[in-house]
Amino acid sequence: TKAGPGTIAEAASLSLPVMLTSFLPGQEEGNVDFVIEGNFGTFVSDADPQGISDVVAGWLSDEDKLKELSDNAQKRGAPDAAAEIVAAIGESALKWKTIDESHHTEVIEDEGEDGGGGSKG
Repeated sequence: TKAGPGTIAEAASLSLPVMLTSFLPGQEEGNVDFVIEGNFGTFVSDADPQGISDVVAGWLSDEDKLKELSDNAQKRGAPDAAAEIVAAIGESALKWKTIDESHHTEVIEDEGEDGGGGSKG
């Protein structure tokens, strides 16, 4: 697959090894490094289909290697990331709602002290 961050994140979250075959220069190069340095996949150019099939066949025929790749993917994955992000957004929204409500309460109380906001003099 192409070295897109979403694909890599999904694969790691599911403890799947990754076979990268292309990347956008500059933009996705670091993603290739992330997979290779994390030891949960490799890169073989899509210009080399035989090389891709040889590597994947090697993974599939070596149960220990496949388990190692899977274990390493699991270490890099964040399967609960979406739920954690939603929780953080929810907490932030509640915080700002509380701040906003207290601000509006102060404004209403200030207006009530002088009879509804009319002139004082």
